Amino acid sequence: MIREILNWLKTDMGCVITGSKEDLVFHHINPDEKEFEISKCATMAMQRVMDELDKCVVLNSSVHGKVHSILDGDQVTEFPEELVEFMEKFYAWTHDGTSWHPILNIVR
Repeated sequence: MIREILNWLKTDMGCVITGSKEDLVFHHINPDEKEFEISKCATMAMQRVMDELDKCVVLNSSVHGKVHSILDGDQVTEFPEELVEFMEKFYAWTHDGTSWHPILNIVR
C-alpha cells in the first residue's frame, strides 16, 4: 500500500526541474538528514515515511544523476536550464556557462 501511495505522489508532483511524470525518484536534499531510502520503506509506519518525504524533492532519474554528478565534482555539460536554478537554490552551486562551481561568500 505504501509503495502505491509513493508512486502516486511522485507522478502527481512530477520532477521539480523538468515537470516530467516518468522515471521519477525521491531525492534527499540534505543527505546528512536522510534516515532511510524512500524506496525501502514498504513496511514502515506511514507517518515515518511522510516525515522522511519532507526532506525530499521529486526528480526524473536522469536529472537525479546529474545532480549527484555535479555534487561529486563532475562537469555535467548537458542539462535543462532549470537545473541551474535548482542547484543555486538548494546547494549554492552555479554554472558560469562553462563549468559548475560553488557560489562563494554565501550568507545563510
